[in-house]
Amino acid sequence: MKKVFLYIHFLSLLMIFLPNLALSSDSIIDYNAYDICLALERTDCDDNGFYSFIKEIERYQKKVSVYSHSAISVTQNTKTGKVTPESFGIYIPSKHTSYSGFNWWEDTAKNTCDKNNNSNEKCIILVSGENIIVDSFLNKLNEETSIASTQTEQSNNKIISTNEAADKINLINAENAFTSDLSPRDICLTLNRSDCNEDGFYSFVPHMAKLIKQVKYNSCSYLVASQDMKTSKLTNSSFAIHIRTKGPCSSEYTKTHTEHVYHINIAMSKCRPKLKSGEECVLIFAGNKILSSAFVSQYNSYKNSGIEFDETQTIATGSVNTNSINANQSKSLNDYSAEEICSALERTDCDDDGFYGFMSQLKQYLVRSKSFRESALSVSKNISTGEITNDSYGFEIPTKNFSTSNLANKYWTKRAIKQCDKNATTNNECIILFDGNEIVEVSFINRLEGIANIAQVQTEKTNIETNKILIAKSILDYDNKAICLSLDRDDCDDLSRDSFMYHLNEYKKKSVNIDLQDFSGGQSAFLISASDRSFKMYYVESHRDTSDNWWRSAVNAKCQNKDFLNPDNNCRLIVDGIMIVDDQINEKIDKLSFAMNSIDIDEEKMELAEEKRLAEEQRIAEERKIAEEKRLAEEQRIAEERKIAEEKRLAEEKRLADIESLTEEKRISEVKKLEEEYKLAEEKLLAEKKRLEEEYRLEEEKLLADKKKLEEEYQLAEEKRIELEKETENKKRIAAAKAKELELNMDDAAPLLSIAEYLEVDNKSFSVSGIVLDDSKVFIEVNGSPIKINSDNTFNIQGYAPIGKNEIKVTAFDEWNNITRKVVIIERKLDTASTVNAFENLNPDKLYSKEDANRFALIIGIEEYENISDAKYAKRDAQYFIDYAQGAFGVPRNNIKFFFDKNAKEKSRFEIKKWLKQNINDDAEIFVYFSGHGMAINEGKELYLLANDTLTEFIEDTAINRNEIFNDIAKYNPQSVTAFLDTCYSGAGRADGEMLLAMAKGLVVVDENQKQLPDNFTLFTAASAQESAWSLPEAKHGTFSYFLMKGLEGDADLDGDSNLTNGELQEYLLNNVGRYAQQQQTPQMIGESDRVLVKF
Repeated sequence: MKKVFLYIHFLSLLMIFLPNLALSSDSIIDYNAYDICLALERTDCDDNGFYSFIKEIERYQKKVSVYSHSAISVTQNTKTGKVTPESFGIYIPSKHTSYSGFNWWEDTAKNTCDKNNNSNEKCIILVSGENIIVDSFLNKLNEETSIASTQTEQSNNKIISTNEAADKINLINAENAFTSDLSPRDICLTLNRSDCNEDGFYSFVPHMAKLIKQVKYNSCSYLVASQDMKTSKLTNSSFAIHIRTKGPCSSEYTKTHTEHVYHINIAMSKCRPKLKSGEECVLIFAGNKILSSAFVSQYNSYKNSGIEFDETQTIATGSVNTNSINANQSKSLNDYSAEEICSALERTDCDDDGFYGFMSQLKQYLVRSKSFRESALSVSKNISTGEITNDSYGFEIPTKNFSTSNLANKYWTKRAIKQCDKNATTNNECIILFDGNEIVEVSFINRLEGIANIAQVQTEKTNIETNKILIAKSILDYDNKAICLSLDRDDCDDLSRDSFMYHLNEYKKKSVNIDLQDFSGGQSAFLISASDRSFKMYYVESHRDTSDNWWRSAVNAKCQNKDFLNPDNNCRLIVDGIMIVDDQINEKIDKLSFAMNSIDIDEEKMELAEEKRLAEEQRIAEERKIAEEKRLAEEQRIAEERKIAEEKRLAEEKRLADIESLTEEKRISEVKKLEEEYKLAEEKLLAEKKRLEEEYRLEEEKLLADKKKLEEEYQLAEEKRIELEKETENKKRIAAAKAKELELNMDDAAPLLSIAEYLEVDNKSFSVSGIVLDDSKVFIEVNGSPIKINSDNTFNIQGYAPIGKNEIKVTAFDEWNNITRKVVIIERKLDTASTVNAFENLNPDKLYSKEDANRFALIIGIEEYENISDAKYAKRDAQYFIDYAQGAFGVPRNNIKFFFDKNAKEKSRFEIKKWLKQNINDDAEIFVYFSGHGMAINEGKELYLLANDTLTEFIEDTAINRNEIFNDIAKYNPQSVTAFLDTCYSGAGRADGEMLLAMAKGLVVVDENQKQLPDNFTLFTAASAQESAWSLPEAKHGTFSYFLMKGLEGDADLDGDSNLTNGELQEYLLNNVGRYAQQQQTPQMIGESDRVLVKF
């Protein structure tokens, strides 16, 4: 008898033994939770989550018989009086409570329901204890149960009819054919598919089995398949199975129904992408109805052909039943299992299912290679003998299709060989064994075929032994589920702690232990009542006198007391010790065991796989636990270090306090000394003020004298100009007369150009005037650009004068192209008044700006590095800048986020992201300060700020990307962002020029990378490309940071208008940083020069 008929026989036995009585009770425990859900017209009846409605009802049914003070509340429409599914509330007490005169448990259930109900709904009690107290709902529930009972009876009749005609061929027709009448594999063979023996997660048969199971409850379940448009024959090119998972669909199927059309369109859209030309997607199944006449025709042809499906076959045939395949028949991996392939490679780890083991990777490969041609397995081969070895291997398992260019050069095979070469020994070379789903090494097919034949023989032997009927009467010889089914129980799938299956398993474990101690068959007993509502198992932990069989009497009494529904039922003894003493039950178990043992043992394999999966999860959990313990240990170590640092700080404060506790006389003496010094300093300050006032008076007198002299010189120049104009006019008149006399009207003389050739200025702008004369029309150009000539032939040149000598080329030419050229030198000397002549201590205390709650500062200072050289004074600079952020920019202390040394790890960037998200909005003004090492890679295109734990060989993974931080800030669209970066990207250390990374030598930072900033960003950097950021040992600060903070104190306010602009600060930094860094460090600024940074 084929296994498919054995499966049908087993189902028929189950359905004959199970009762089919329709319920009419008012007790909640007499109804299925799913029927209760449907009667309430809920849409979540397929949701089996822990907190779902179904699970809540099932828990209520289990506990209500013990905890009677329980209640279920649901919503009721206030207008129609109809029970609705809007909300519900369930109350089950955790322990027994006494009755106090009012139904407090019902009030508790109502309160839970009231939290979610609508305004037009009220909460009522549906169930109190076990009793359903709403008659309208009880009637509807009985109707649902009657329908289900009728369907079950019809199903039983069909199964019994199928069992009686098990050896006959069942044909179908379009009028009475139902989806649920067919097996998944028969459907697969009808569609001419070649994967009907595959049970993978994404294969056809498991999906079809799920659809057949679902269509009984949900008509929104569909099968769509491809059909040849010319022959109308169904093909195996494409298919789609769609099952609605949330709530049942309407019971009647019509093509005009909106809900059905929507789900049909989903199924069609899944089928169409894989169609071949000349094919179309057609609807085969809609719910439990077969709609395709082509499918009915092909199914009947398949049944008439005599082809039957055997699970031991790789393909469906009429009379051939063999697993034998050789190299000439097939080279496809579909013909072999992972275990056979592993054995053929003579590997010793074929039983290892670890996540990173060979078998786990091989199983993934066998699944993915069916869909992805771009897969390969490489193994080692002995160079001398040419035999395949288990020395090394390499998998290439892609997750998506490669481009056509990779198809040409077989990129994936090269990757597989490269993986194999890493571990191959010298006497082995790596070759491709599998390319996609094809075996390319012929010698391996012969070895694999031998393994497959041995496996076939072992499988047949196992099947023969498995099919033997067990005739022993020990309870240990039978499966728990077979025992449960033989007792006509309906809770054989319930494995919860209070269930029958749980107690049965405990009974078997305890009973066998007692028998092993030779306690005369065991002082244990197992009884069950005739109504199947009560059972009692009794087992003991220690030996007692067995003469009076006391345990049987005890367990019988407890069984009868528990049978609440029918006290007249007598409990009968089923098992005494481990032996089955009820012959009727033993006969049922024998039949059920035979039927169950005839079914394929895939469930056992799944259980083993599940056990391995759970073991793997436990291993991963252990590893996570160890990692967590390490993390906690590290946190404890850091806490200890902080504790020690705090103790040192307190000791230092105590030492300073002791120093301050000098004698009163010494203190008074020190005060007098300070007062004297203050008096002398005050006198010196007054004298200095008097001297400056005298110098100012003299300077003012000199300016007035110079002004008078200039006015006199201007008057003389004006007189000379008028005289020159008269002379010029006279000359023109004479020339005109002469030209007229000679009848010549051509001018061949060059223009007369008069302008100072050297001018020295003290500030950044200049102005110089000149005059040009010619007989004809004349023009002036300055550095190639034309300028305006006044009506009196004078002109003026104005512009910006960088520090140093600047050439200005002035060209005069007339309309006859007669040219005169002159060069004017404009020299601007260094503005020594704006530089610092001495390294004064930084003093942020003299700054004060009103606090603004919308201003924030991010400050990072890293002086000590774990893997590279330290950055001198970086931490000190950052600590000082906290005070300047408050005093100069008005940032509240609580709005400042800072990181120093060991706290500034690479993972700190996640804390920065969190801080930005919590604080920054479009009204925010942000100030960013970083002092430490920086580096540029990838030809200067990527700029990084090095963290305390940065590894230079893994710079991209362990450093902080500068642009990533800027992008994180920009996405919150702040009002403005000002950043000060005291670092360089040349790859050099701070001050000493030591290269941090060999690959950084010779890099040039791309200027455009610096300039790619949003408009609301202003960026100050310590140096330009390939320059180092220097330190200033005399001041114990970085050069850039020192002059930055001196400038913020007011030294950079060059025009003295109490407004410090970006341009003034940049000019101040250029003058001072370059001078003290020996012109080897040039600060850079990107942003608006006129923007006011600080108001004093």
